[in-house]
Amino acid sequence: MEANNFLIEEMKWPDVENMIKKNPIIFIPVGSIEQHGPHLPLGTDVVAPYEFAKKVAKKIGALVAPPIRPGISPHHMPFPGTITLKPATLIAVIKDYCRCLSHHGFKKIVLLNGHGGNRNTVQLAVQEVKDELPDLNIAAFEWWTFIPNELGSATSADEGIHANRMETAWMLAFAPNLVDMTKAVTEYPSFYRENMPTEEFFLHMTKVKTIADLSKSGVVGPAAKASKEDGEEIVEKAVEKGIKFFEKLGKLFDSS
Repeated sequence: MEANNFLIEEMKWPDVENMIKKNPIIFIPVGSIEQHGPHLPLGTDVVAPYEFAKKVAKKIGALVAPPIRPGISPHHMPFPGTITLKPATLIAVIKDYCRCLSHHGFKKIVLLNGHGGNRNTVQLAVQEVKDELPDLNIAAFEWWTFIPNELGSATSADEGIHANRMETAWMLAFAPNLVDMTKAVTEYPSFYRENMPTEEFFLHMTKVKTIADLSKSGVVGPAAKASKEDGEEIVEKAVEKGIKFFEKLGKLFDSS
């Protein structure tokens, strides 16, 4: 197997050292290990930002660190296989990644988050890294924000909030071998469309403790409507937008 020359876990240390001299962005994908219905793998939220990072990095001369796989997923624990970290643990891991990369000379770090439940924790980690390593340029983004609006929203009243059509579609593009569309279902809570369509809203309701209180399958949305063609367009357009954005961000980092 030929090693990828932008994935640091597949590179030799002298090659990493030579790349550092070019002052590249290094992406750290941050995901989760949690249920995604009966048709998607538990690593869905790792696969998406990791594959997105690879595609962008290859085009702009960036590097990609090994992904941080488990995230903040206590609301998925009723489903077997889910692994969740405490927020303090994830923050500590992110900070250790950044300390090591900064020690070796990396100046530009981008966290690419693939799980909505990580959002607040990742942002707090970024702030703590900025306080500790003020000379380091660091930013965090959720990879799906690069999907053009005209292709749809990852969450909406019709789309749902988890393992839905959009999420299934992009997985059919990123890793079709891990998707079993014969088991894809469409499921909504009976009260779903009458309420605000966000995961955070539901998890703050008294009677909703976990996703299992919303869905027997773990799916909230029309997963069965997903197509590989839609997923390929989503990924292609998101990568195009990401390439342009991170090229500009790299230059902005250089000037700061």
